[in-house]
Amino acid sequence: QFNINDLQHQETICRKQNASIEHFVFRPLNFQIAVKTLHIPIDQGRVNNERLKALKEEAEILRKISHGPNVIDFYGYALYEEKLWIFMELMTALLEDLYKYFHEKLYPKPKSSKSIVIPENIVVVIAVRILDALVFCKKQDVMHRDVKPKNVLVNEKGEIKLCDVGHSKILESGKQLDKI
Repeated sequence: QFNINDLQHQETICRKQNASIEHFVFRPLNFQIAVKTLHIPIDQGRVNNERLKALKEEAEILRKISHGPNVIDFYGYALYEEKLWIFMELMTALLEDLYKYFHEKLYPKPKSSKSIVIPENIVVVIAVRILDALVFCKKQDVMHRDVKPKNVLVNEKGEIKLCDVGHSKILESGKQLDKI
């Protein structure tokens, strides 16, 4: 059972028009989690059931693939206060942040961007981890469809994990990836 009082808000990680990602502590276990909240659209006082179904599908796709390698861990979801709450693993930063770190901290201006090189061994590890996640997704008949630096997370252990399955689709049996 979902109980809002079990969550202690720490900080807002990202806020968009219809969604946010926030850092919470799950009080009963003193456990750090990330919570993605998606607003359930209300049209003329009624829930848009088609859109609600799509939001629930996002949670179900994450549930389906989260036990795979290099995919963010999924802990569950709940409907509460006209929002879908998706509970998942808390990571440290976006891959985009790692890229910015190399550009802004390790190679500060005025160096030209052509002279900035992320070490090859780091690029290889990131690429292999992302590919491992995508191969697992395909084996689960899921196509991610939105791989970008904002949808790849890193943590202080050096783990690389794919997240944000909002654009993902479950593949229909018999269809080839190249036809979608």
